[in-house]
Amino acid sequence: MIRLIKNYPYDNNYDKTKLFSTKGKQTEFFNSFDSIFIDEGEDEGYIREGETFIVEYNYDYLVSQGVNYVIWNNGFNDLFCFIIKKEYVSEELTRIYYEIDVLQTFLFKFTIGRSFIERKQCTISEITDFDEGLDIGEHQIVSVVSSLEKQYKWFAMFNGIKQQQLIFTNNVLTGVVDLPSPTLKPLTIIDGIQYPLHFMQLKESYPEPTFTTIETGGTGGVVGGDWSNGILSATGFRFIKGYEGFAPSKYQDSGGFWTIAYGVTLHGESDIYSQLVSESPISEERGARVSYELKNKNYGAKIVNRCKELGILSQCQFDALCSLAYNSGVGSITLDNDLTRAIKLDPTNESVIRPIWENFKVSSNGEQLSGLVARRKQECNMFFNKEFEIRKISIIDSNGGYNGYISDNNGDGWLP
Repeated sequence: MIRLIKNYPYDNNYDKTKLFSTKGKQTEFFNSFDSIFIDEGEDEGYIREGETFIVEYNYDYLVSQGVNYVIWNNGFNDLFCFIIKKEYVSEELTRIYYEIDVLQTFLFKFTIGRSFIERKQCTISEITDFDEGLDIGEHQIVSVVSSLEKQYKWFAMFNGIKQQQLIFTNNVLTGVVDLPSPTLKPLTIIDGIQYPLHFMQLKESYPEPTFTTIETGGTGGVVGGDWSNGILSATGFRFIKGYEGFAPSKYQDSGGFWTIAYGVTLHGESDIYSQLVSESPISEERGARVSYELKNKNYGAKIVNRCKELGILSQCQFDALCSLAYNSGVGSITLDNDLTRAIKLDPTNESVIRPIWENFKVSSNGEQLSGLVARRKQECNMFFNKEFEIRKISIIDSNGGYNGYISDNNGDGWLP
């Protein structure tokens, strides 16, 4: 059940929000708002974080009703989300873009420990102007502590994000130089001072960078599968494995979801996920067999009839659409959109379909992601040319980092 909330008074800036002492009080608060309830239906499944979804309501109606918040249950947890955008699809269909309200969603799943207070609402305008009537006397230096050996060059990580080199001359800090970084974000600044969280000494030299070569298979390489019954081929599964990576133990992905094997998640397949976690670390074959079965059950079987309606006639076309459904949601195939309309009109018309496909759901929160752009291009190559990308399969550790590559079966691991 999806619940659209009208005129929710808070937004994703979190400038103001509301806390609750119990789950019951939180539920009572949200029940006080006028809402629109939508039954998802048996075939829709849960809504995956970071995606959009379509509702059968007129765009102007939703705007006039002030719909700006959504709540649903994914079978494991109540998800509370800000609606950040509504988009006209057709006269009676509107696409909803949303962002997880992390405070309400996880309010009763965490405890705030001892912390520094960076900001606090007060009943006075400037806390520094408030005279507490305390006589603190003169400041006196009672000891000097040297926390760094200044004869070295040092590397500082501010908030674990921005990289800078501190320059010392005669044990005196004389400058700060920004170093190249893929992501620059605001630093923690208190009273005009930047506070570093971690220091490490710079080495005199570093090894040369290494790069992973992506190999591409030739035409006619589709192996196995039974697309007319919703079964993904070995080739299609190998393509997905290269993009997903293998996790022998549980880890939290970039969206914060607990994951194991090849994309088996706690929120999506809780029973199977829990079973694999109890066996961890699992072998690649164990994880691959379970993941392959789930890809066929949760994606292949759900889109096969729609694929037949769209007029596809080959295993490679089905594999490409199955990859798209797994990455961007079953609704990308089962619902009417620019891509499905183009395929249905003529599934062989590459000049029309490719520009739409390569730009289909390649952004998150308004930012285009290069990884999704690359994946869409390779899905198109599979659909039209029977060419498929073979990426080395990364091994993902329990912290979400990479720890080498799969070597079994010449780097392919288990395949059906």
